[in-house]
Amino acid sequence: MELVWNVFLEFEAIEYPKQGVEEFKRYIMEDNILQMLDKKEIVIWGCFDRELVGMIAGRIPDHITLLFVDKRYHRQGIAKQLFQIMKDDFINTYHIDKITVNSSLYAKEVYKRLGFYEVQEVQVVNGIPFISMQMDVGKV
Repeated sequence: MELVWNVFLEFEAIEYPKQGVEEFKRYIMEDNILQMLDKKEIVIWGCFDRELVGMIAGRIPDHITLLFVDKRYHRQGIAKQLFQIMKDDFINTYHIDKITVNSSLYAKEVYKRLGFYEVQEVQVVNGIPFISMQMDVGKV
């Protein structure tokens, strides 16, 4: 989760109060992620260029929990490719009709470019500001 933490600190932490930064750090701790993987609550995909340069995690069956790309690889389609892999898997495995995300303020435009739209105004929970967004994918 080093990639996630580093990108978070550079691009998102400025929008968070101390409580939110601590809450996010707790969420991405290796023990927490491994526990969610063991319980089959989340799935994770990564993109590598000799090292991890992008990753996406989704809460089964239809929610993006993390999407981070190393800044050296921004605007190269990595987030889009990772999202497409997750989207296809969720549609084919769980036959969903929508995908949701609680986007950071920083990532809102990225999600809009992927086809998401806002469903609620900015909210703050446990110090973490986010915008609830959704993409309709149709029933399969």
